[in-house]
Amino acid sequence: MMSTRLNDKTIQRWNTQCIFPMNFFFGYAADIVGMEVVQRLHSEVLELGLGNNDRDAGMVMSLYNRVANRPELACEFFSSLRSPGYTAWRNLIWAYAAYDPMKAIAAFGKMENTHIKPNLDSLRALMYAHAQAETKNEDALKVLVKMKEEYNLQPKIEHIGCYIDKLGKIGFIAEAIKVAAEIECPLLNHICGMIFWECAKSLPADKGSANKMRQVLTRTMLVHFFFYG
Repeated sequence: MMSTRLNDKTIQRWNTQCIFPMNFFFGYAADIVGMEVVQRLHSEVLELGLGNNDRDAGMVMSLYNRVANRPELACEFFSSLRSPGYTAWRNLIWAYAAYDPMKAIAAFGKMENTHIKPNLDSLRALMYAHAQAETKNEDALKVLVKMKEEYNLQPKIEHIGCYIDKLGKIGFIAEAIKVAAEIECPLLNHICGMIFWECAKSLPADKGSANKMRQVLTRTMLVHFFFYG
């Protein structure tokens, strides 16, 4: 029976000669393989010394997150890496954000201490963690400010949406409405949904805010569907 084990020559040839390199394979595999295959890839990546390759290590972590919905295994894999790079750190933050957002926030701080510069995706993971964590809304706002002032990055709708979600969850509905109303670009559908849900929950106590939010959502969704759809 032919062995299905990956070997270093196969991987090297795949990465240098194939149209679709190894990271494309891992990304595609996330949608079609099961837990057993992910664990085998995990073992072989470490056995072949590919754990030092940030791309391949990050892809294994992504598989744990996306295939098995086992972010804790992605975190466990991260702990086996001797010198994790940006991709591994980013996937660690996303993994923690799924079940322990305070650890995700701490992991982001550790990544910064390694002098790895965050980008929009890792900052989105951080904002998502703040939206889930028992932190103050000011903490999430500081991240948005830091993006612009320290990293020269303009917050995208996904980052702002997490902040709006944070405001809604802690009951700051009026503030959430104000932020949403000031967004120049159209709100994404899921962000519209999360704002509407938070306002709907507050309806008995704050009909005015809920009605105003409906107006904001109607305006932004019409723009989205008819001009960006």
